[in-house]
Amino acid sequence: MSLLDQFQTYHYSLCLRLKMREELGDAFQVLFSHIMQKTYPGDFSATRPWGNLGDRKCDGWLASAKRNFACYAPQEAGLEATKQKLLSDFEGALPCKGDFWKEWFFVHNSYNGRLATDLLIEVEQLRKKYPDINFAVWGPPEISKLALSLPPHELAALLGPAPTSRELTDLGLKEIDDLLKHIEQSEPGEDGLLPTPKGKIEFNHFPSDIEGLLKLGFSKANVVKKYFATHPDPEYGDRVAARFRAEYTKMQGQGDSSDLIYEQLLRLITGPAMPPYKSLVSAYVVLAFLFEQCEIFERPTATLPQ
Repeated sequence: MSLLDQFQTYHYSLCLRLKMREELGDAFQVLFSHIMQKTYPGDFSATRPWGNLGDRKCDGWLASAKRNFACYAPQEAGLEATKQKLLSDFEGALPCKGDFWKEWFFVHNSYNGRLATDLLIEVEQLRKKYPDINFAVWGPPEISKLALSLPPHELAALLGPAPTSRELTDLGLKEIDDLLKHIEQSEPGEDGLLPTPKGKIEFNHFPSDIEGLLKLGFSKANVVKKYFATHPDPEYGDRVAARFRAEYTKMQGQGDSSDLIYEQLLRLITGPAMPPYKSLVSAYVVLAFLFEQCEIFERPTATLPQ
């Protein structure tokens, strides 16, 4: 059982979603196998191709359940290509059905675990054709659930150390200053920092981990407010707000979802690679403050029911 505090749980949940989206092809299979080996030590076996024999369409095997896994994480997951991959992996594994495997799981990294209905129809047709086989489809939610059950030291080995609630409590002006120094300054926005209407988090339909990170970040928003209020440049806060509004407006115009936009804005603060975990505390708090105070993310058009 994992013994993470609330802040660490939200952090690791977000990191897992990012990692599964970014690890493609063989890298995704390696990530999945690592999580399975740590979750089922001595039971799950990772596989690899062997000469002309290939891997017999087995990307991992859980001995106790006689479960065969087929992993798929392409750069572009077109419907027809994914259907062909699903069917070819299943048909290629059939010669080993019986003594070697009795369950067949299709594992993918599709955004938020959502698949096209046509793919689920294909799986249902396979169930009807092979009633003796247990079929299932796993995506990021199922994989994250397994990973988050690991001991903290295993999660740290996989994703790096996580910031703690204590470090959130101890956050000060210096940490905020160190983090914001590299952000490109834009011209001040016309409206600057604005008050946040009630219900804004709920209105944007964030995943639970981002919602949790925002709410915990609000608890230290006063530190960021003080940082901007005491900054030698009185317009610095408005320029930072304008920089984030510009990025938000661009992504919103592309039709990106709230969680994708949050992740991109987080990268704007931290840079392309996740920084040391102590800097992540500052990043989460700064983003929570900007969400709370400036014009990023949608504002509810009417008060939500209490």
